[in-house]
Amino acid sequence: MPFEGSYTPFPARRQPRCMVPGWDTEVFGCPLPDYVGTAQLLWGCALFNAGRFDPVIYDGPDGEKFNRMVSRDTALRVAERHFATDVASVKAAEKRITQNLAKVAGGNAAQLRRFTYNPLLGRPAVSGFGPGLLCPSPQLVWRKATPAGIYHTGREHFGPDFLQETGYLFEEYVGRQLRLMPNADVIPEITYRVKRNELQSVDWIVVFDDLVLLVEVKSMMPTENARLGLELGVAETDSKLARALRQVNATSAQIDQRNPAFASIPTDRPRQALIVTLEPFPVANANLPHLDLPTADIPTTVVAAHEVERLVTLTDTTPSSLLLERAADPQRSTWALNECLNGHEGARNPVLDQGWASYPWATGSLPTPGAT
Repeated sequence: MPFEGSYTPFPARRQPRCMVPGWDTEVFGCPLPDYVGTAQLLWGCALFNAGRFDPVIYDGPDGEKFNRMVSRDTALRVAERHFATDVASVKAAEKRITQNLAKVAGGNAAQLRRFTYNPLLGRPAVSGFGPGLLCPSPQLVWRKATPAGIYHTGREHFGPDFLQETGYLFEEYVGRQLRLMPNADVIPEITYRVKRNELQSVDWIVVFDDLVLLVEVKSMMPTENARLGLELGVAETDSKLARALRQVNATSAQIDQRNPAFASIPTDRPRQALIVTLEPFPVANANLPHLDLPTADIPTTVVAAHEVERLVTLTDTTPSSLLLERAADPQRSTWALNECLNGHEGARNPVLDQGWASYPWATGSLPTPGAT
């Protein structure tokens, strides 16, 4: 998980203002592992108890064991602060969302509501339906503990600075994933000069025997306008992708022009690029009309973080082979990368395993008495 600082360190060349030691306790009221542990507890209870989390589990025969994983005080405090809501609040939020949607051209179409904000994204556990909390969509409880959920929770507390620092940390996380690939040389961002201007390359350059891969990382997610398929959403998405594409094109050009700063980058093999985003942009690679989006000089694919996490662990083919085959196919080259990964075999991802192991319920079972 890219927000777990003990595993993905903040880049040394950046000076954090938000993500300083103790930032997680300031935001969540507890260390990040306890916050995630609380989300796991609510999520697990909801899955196996008809959507319900009842604190009475702490009074049962396994209460002491639960308490050693995530204390009752922590779980109840964090649930109240970040997860719980009531029916009146949900109804009020739903009314505001529906009214705002009606103001959008074509927004009265009932089928569009599923693509707008769900009040349960922010507060997925509802009181007033008997003891404890009812979680109508348990997956939304878990989402609160994913990078996307933490991204928004941190933004609400710290403001825009948190989003910028999330981006820095996300870049480092993607670099960790890329380094999992065998027989590949992963080179970090290169500083170079053009006349008197000092510029930076893409975030990562991966050199394979048969491919040079430029990787630009953007901690971006689809806006509501994009989810609704509105023209404004296309413009918003394109504006986010445009800078990444310009960065890819500029870096590729410097390699072609043999800028001394790129002397270690081979020019004798195909070149491609990945633009890595925090969440998926499902049709970003399709041949659809775009607004003022630069033309990519080399084959470029927009991928989400989870697609990179799969790509780097392939075992029945190499990442470079898969990317080269995909780019050579006029149809498959417009698909999401995930579709091309389906059917391939992969190993476990050790970066994800390490992140999971840092959380209270990682063992999959309650600790035995006296265990340390």
